[in-house]
This record gives sequence, C-alpha cells and structure tokens, in this order.
Amino acid sequence: SINRDELCARCGAYKTDSGIGISFFNETYRISLPEVTFHPSSLNLVSQLLILHYLTSTGDSKTTGEYVGFRDLPGGMFYYKPYTKQGPERIACDFGDEPEKIYPTAKILGGNKASFGDASVRLSVFPMVDLLIVLYEADNEFPNEAYVLFKNNITNYLSLKDISMLVGEIAGRFNKIKRGAYKRENSTLDISKTNSHFKYEIASRPG
Repeated sequence: SINRDELCARCGAYKTDSGIGISFFNETYRISLPEVTFHPSSLNLVSQLLILHYLTSTGDSKTTGEYVGFRDLPGGMFYYKPYTKQGPERIACDFGDEPEKIYPTAKILGGNKASFGDASVRLSVFPMVDLLIVLYEADNEFPNEAYVLFKNNITNYLSLKDISMLVGEIAGRFNKIKRGAYKRENSTLDISKTNSHFKYEIASRPG
C-alpha cells in the first residue's frame, strides 16, 4: 500500500480525500488511489508518466544549491546529443532570434524572468524540481543556443530519460504557446508552491 504521508513529505505533494494532489507546471493535479486516475484525465501521457516517476522517486532533497547542465549529471554525457535534440535545440529554434519572447511564453507555465544570458527564465516544474532556461543569440562564433540548468539533486527525483522527456515537454509547450495553440489542462493555479529561490552565477555560456 502507498504511504501517502511519506510520499507527500518526500515530494511536496498533499493528501486529498481520494488520493494525492501535486503541482506540475504551476497547475494542480489530483490522482485517485489506488487505481491511479488523473484529474483532469486529459493530461497527456508524457506528463502523466513524469508525475508518476516523480512521485515514486527516492526523493532525497539534499542539495548544495548548485545548478548544473545535463551533461554534468551522472551519465549525462552519454545521452547529451539526443537530449539536446529533444529539448534545447527546439527552444533555441523557437526563441533564439527573439529571446525576449520567452518571457510571456514561460509566464503562462508559471515561469519568472531571470537575469542570465540574452534572456532567461526560472521555471518550477514540481515542488522539488525547478530549473533555469538560458538563451543566447547567435554571434560570430556561436549559433542561437538554449541551455537548461538543473539542481544537482534532480536525479533523486527523475531519471536521465525522464529529464530528457521533461525538457522535451517544456519545448513542446513553449512551441504551442508561441503558436497560440496551447490550452491549459487545469484552470486551478498553484502559485503558492512556485519556488523562486535560485542561487547561482553564470559568467559565460555553459559547457
């Protein structure tokens, strides 16, 4: 059986009458247990998998506060190329020429403006998982680029494959918002759970 108290303490979820609730992209979702039914049921399969994998993780929240790139995560170098194609390259393609347009786009998902690169946003995905997206416009040496930085304990909550899927999901949602095709799954915002405490410095483009 699922220990809801333990799960909620580990992942920042909360108990409901029939199961648990969780914040995902600044919206609240309810999951009925033990049958594992999502409310609203229209949430896409990738998002459902990410939520379930997050909730069933080891969930050690201890971190030094350092933010790192994907290839700095354990094993990240081996998956870096497919990860980049799935997420960062798509974000750079959509926003690299006009990076400031990422601000209103990210705001719809609960993102906040940051002060790195040519444009950057802070995005809280889960209560214990937040990240930073940094854009750089093309110059004489580099093309348009996008980097995603994670807390160094993210692999306690999501596997490398999950992280790659997550960034791909972000890229997909950003693209839909840009095209005016995005529809919120849930009208209930969860602004109180947005984590705005990011402590790091970026002196140049991440490696």
